[in-house]
Amino acid sequence: HTACTPSHSLLVYYACCRLLSGRANLPPAAEMQSGIDAYYKRLQHDGIDLRYAHMMGDDQWRYNDWLAQAAGPDVKGLPSWRLAMYASAGANKRAYPDGYRDRWDDADNAAEAEKELNSMAQRLQAVNA
Repeated sequence: HTACTPSHSLLVYYACCRLLSGRANLPPAAEMQSGIDAYYKRLQHDGIDLRYAHMMGDDQWRYNDWLAQAAGPDVKGLPSWRLAMYASAGANKRAYPDGYRDRWDDADNAAEAEKELNSMAQRLQAVNA
């Protein structure tokens, strides 16, 4: 079993639903290469080995926003609770490395996540009815 991250969901929507249907276009190759080069240059400047380029850290949120924007005006970006929960979980992991899975300090974010999950479940039930 594999969990699909929010980034994967946005990427699938952009790549499969928009690019393959012709409703969106990739940026020009030179623009994409320039972005890659700039990202690698920044990693090297920060002393990060390029083998860790996939570990985007906080950059993933800007990437997610770009994916949503590139997919089109009807694609929503990620809700703010996801970033807040990510930050909270990271802080919790650093503060309690041996027991962070048993400690939750983000009940507000969890409640927002539960609301979104319930909404998604209702939409799926309606489609499958």
